[in-house]
Amino acid sequence: MRVQEYYQSKGIRFILFIAPNKESVYGELLPDKYEQIRDHSKADQLVGYLAEHTDLFVVYPKTLLRERKDRYPLYYKYDTHWTDVGAYLSVNELIGQMGYATMPDADQVTFQEEGEHVGDLAVMLGLLQYFHTEPEIGVADFTGTEAETVYSYPHHILFNEKFTADGANPEKVYVVGDSFSAKLAEYLKYSFSETTVIHRMEYTPGLAEGEETDIVVCEVVERYMDEMGSISEVLIPKAEEME
Repeated sequence: MRVQEYYQSKGIRFILFIAPNKESVYGELLPDKYEQIRDHSKADQLVGYLAEHTDLFVVYPKTLLRERKDRYPLYYKYDTHWTDVGAYLSVNELIGQMGYATMPDADQVTFQEEGEHVGDLAVMLGLLQYFHTEPEIGVADFTGTEAETVYSYPHHILFNEKFTADGANPEKVYVVGDSFSAKLAEYLKYSFSETTVIHRMEYTPGLAEGEETDIVVCEVVERYMDEMGSISEVLIPKAEEME
């Protein structure tokens, strides 16, 4: 894979993280008229192919989330995105597969309501008057590490944030992804000395390596699998791509 080769040439570890679609985890809750023909998605095909034909580091936490879905609210009812609990479990899966110490298991942390959440499904369906809000469930009491915000430039869906954490792993990690990355960073930031997360629509090729990053995580939610073919254009500077 061209992106992996590029980052290896810069001494940077590259990881592809695929966030499962909500229906891949809770498919049994879809209306009966939407029959599931097979339980093997494009993401499953891609992960299988990459495992067989490349040495690319891929993390796809679908199996984990399916195993835990009856115990925790992993995705919002009125939204396509995962909750803090789903993101927390997925971050633990990611850092564990990377070889770092994980945070406490979900059974050992505290879940608490932190206001209300307005879902994108309710907005897209024009049904906010019926399904306007649901509780925002946060995760607490999971780390003694303090994380500080260096900068935060949220703008609706797009975002660009950097955090530092004393006492964490010394590596710097840079996450380039879609809207699912925002909650990933809320928990990933406690595991590394510096964590940057940016929406790929805001990313300029070369930013990560320009900041002496040790690890680049490219997060892509399953529903955007068709965009994987252009990921090198997002991450690699044109001058490097032409070489």
